[in-house]
Amino acid sequence: MLAASPLAKGLFQGVICESGGSFAPAKTGDPNGSGLPQWPAFSGKHPLAMHFSDKPRADAYPNLEKLELWEKYFAWRRGETMLPAPSGDGQ
Repeated sequence: MLAASPLAKGLFQGVICESGGSFAPAKTGDPNGSGLPQWPAFSGKHPLAMHFSDKPRADAYPNLEKLELWEKYFAWRRGETMLPAPSGDGQ
């Protein structure tokens, strides 16, 4: 488990507990609030994730290639697409 700094913990708790102890985005769909770092809506064209650290920021989505691979797999499991045939080169 990664250790978070007290500042990062406080900012994360601020986002989670901003609205009377409940997760504000669950009520409004918008995690942004007074005194909190800007948290943009997710976009497939510009995928950003919120990084909680000493300087919280929206930045590149970590492991995006792996997540896209899982998305393709689950799309196949849902019957939405076919998996590509193996290339036959052993890789």
